[in-house]
Amino acid sequence: MGALGGLARGLMLLWGLGIDIVLLFVLPSIGNCGPFDELIKITKCSNALDSILVRYVAASCGIVRTLICFFPNEKGLWFAGMGTMLLDIGVHVQTVSHADAAGNHVLCGVAFVIMLLNIPSSEKAKGL
Repeated sequence: MGALGGLARGLMLLWGLGIDIVLLFVLPSIGNCGPFDELIKITKCSNALDSILVRYVAASCGIVRTLICFFPNEKGLWFAGMGTMLLDIGVHVQTVSHADAAGNHVLCGVAFVIMLLNIPSSEKAKGL
């Protein structure tokens, strides 16, 4: 895995653990809603069902993205991580204005391409 692959792994750790799990799941779950309300335009941080669902979807994506960093040769995790990028884009396309979603589209799109270019080969995944 080249330098770009290392960048992808670091990005997934920061994004998955730092943003998705900590900022969008843990902090709102303990009542610290500032980062959630700033980053999420679909709903406001509360105990309403839509807010809880958004937090759990973010945590699920975060788990997949974080696992990529710890198991970089698992081809299936890379595909799952790429799927979380498409899911993220799809949710934003359907729920917020294009102006609010533009940053998300660019960030997730670039991450998708970087991941696509760094999918581990079958030989690497098998340890050959």
